[in-house]
Amino acid sequence: MTPDRDAFRVLAGDGFSAFGAWIDFLAILTLAVWQFQVPPLQMAAVSAGGLLPGSLAGPALGRVCDKGDKGDTRQILQDSIATSLLATSAILFCQDHLLFVLLIGLRSVFASVAAPAINAQAMRVTGLKERPRFYAQLNVINNSVKVLAPALGAVSISKPAKQWP
Repeated sequence: MTPDRDAFRVLAGDGFSAFGAWIDFLAILTLAVWQFQVPPLQMAAVSAGGLLPGSLAGPALGRVCDKGDKGDTRQILQDSIATSLLATSAILFCQDHLLFVLLIGLRSVFASVAAPAINAQAMRVTGLKERPRFYAQLNVINNSVKVLAPALGAVSISKPAKQWP
């Protein structure tokens, strides 16, 4: 596999991962309001539960990803995405608010592996000269997803303003 092809695969994987994370986050907030009728103050706890555990675990997870070889990091990333999907599935069927928040925190930890694992993969598939351009592209993808995913999420859950007869 050529370095350009490997780099493209890492960029594409990061784009899909980031898009999925934002859609998950929007779905979780929508469930919190719809299913549990969470008031505004508790919505802050739901948001913190979705971000804080992953942020706190991030440095340790980054060290794990940096120490692995190419195959280990790829396996860590795949396992974290699969476990994150399982946690999201459990969240969808959860009926207890406390368990809901705990599952959100668990999902946050597993989802936070993506960024350091993708950065470790990027270091392995790009040369020193190509790295600034690669990280610029990675930044553009992540910023585009931050705008696109919430916009698509809002469109998908909004009701049409006028019904056709």
